[in-house]
Amino acid sequence: RLDVPANVKFKLVVKNLDNERAEFESKRMKIEKIIAANAETTLNVGPLKPGEYPFVEEFHEDVARGAIVAR
Repeated sequence: RLDVPANVKFKLVVKNLDNERAEFESKRMKIEKIIAANAETTLNVGPLKPGEYPFVEEFHEDVARGAIVAR
């Protein structure tokens, strides 16, 4: 869970520390990004209206999930 200010653009750095590719996905934020093994990417996000924005690692959705909360 990550709290961010509402109505403000921000950069989100997503690191994949695994030895296989990952996919960061948030349907509510309309983000879908493949991240290579042992790599990172920077996503420009927002501005987000107040609320909760769930995300998952698409290939391991059952255990890799979280949310960004805009306040």
